[in-house]
Amino acid sequence: MEKVYILGAPNNYIDNLIKDLKSVSVNIELANSLFELKKKAEGAKPSTILVADNLKEKKVDELLHGLLEDEYTSEVPLIGMTTTEDFVESTLMFFNNGTVDVLHLPAEIEETYARIKLRIRESSFQNTLTSSKYFFSEAQEKEQGKRNGYFHFYDHRRIKVGEIAVKDGMVVSATYGDTIKEDAFLQLACNPNLTFRFSDKSDVKAEKIQASITSLLLEASKFNDEIKKQDSRTGDKLKCLIIDNSRIARLLASRILKQLQVDSKVVGSDEFTIRLMTQYTPNFLLIDYAQAEKVLDMIWQAGHSQEDVPVIIYCDEDIKNLNFSRIGKHTIEAVMHKSKVQDKMPELLSKLFNLAAE
Repeated sequence: MEKVYILGAPNNYIDNLIKDLKSVSVNIELANSLFELKKKAEGAKPSTILVADNLKEKKVDELLHGLLEDEYTSEVPLIGMTTTEDFVESTLMFFNNGTVDVLHLPAEIEETYARIKLRIRESSFQNTLTSSKYFFSEAQEKEQGKRNGYFHFYDHRRIKVGEIAVKDGMVVSATYGDTIKEDAFLQLACNPNLTFRFSDKSDVKAEKIQASITSLLLEASKFNDEIKKQDSRTGDKLKCLIIDNSRIARLLASRILKQLQVDSKVVGSDEFTIRLMTQYTPNFLLIDYAQAEKVLDMIWQAGHSQEDVPVIIYCDEDIKNLNFSRIGKHTIEAVMHKSKVQDKMPELLSKLFNLAAE
């Protein structure tokens, strides 16, 4: 018997759906909050979860992300349910945030039950995906066995986002969005939000790179260490990576930092790579506002936090409101106009790195 949970607020449509599903011997329970549903799933893992669009506590995207990130529900197929006549917006929200299907209530029980059984059956194949935390050990096993094949990577919606080709245990190609080669490998290996599977292939083509998996994994491990906040060391100069497409603005910022005894490296956002971050190992980043979210998404796929290398955003004067502490999913330490870098940077660095106490 299928175990099905509904996440939603009771109403006539949902009450009737529960009665209909029980009439065809579906074991179904209603949860009125995300917390309640997670507790139920911890006790008994469901075959599928139906998520309604009528809960007031959270938006649909927040509910779905909460389910897809929870260890007890991350591999459970999610089906959206619309409860109003104007259901287009909810439908798009469901599909854009990880559901495998959407039901429009009221719905005929025969169709509803057929859809539920189909999505449960499909998930049994999709759930062969492995959490990214096991990628390091899996990749080393492929190197030691001199295997041929492809690592396929998927996001939280189970949509393929990248792949790594392995030939005779060596990496011969890697792609992740627009990123290719070694940098794509590092981004895939360091992204905690992805899942993967490996498919054996005897006809993997030799590409332009031939890299050792072990050496790339060591580089990925180093990158994971270096993007965490480092304590400033007495006698060592601070290092800053400046990322700005304006050559003049980044050079001016570099000169100001040099006056403050801070070493810096300047680069445009299109030239920035994960390997550059690993090789330069900066103590903090200074990023132009226009490129900030794109760059931060590359480095911290799960979001930048206060435990990571500090991020300072600087912007042109046309950005009037500087009263923000987040860009997308990333927290940031400070925001300033480019014209104020010389005035504000000394005090800010003293706070971030406790320089006054040395």
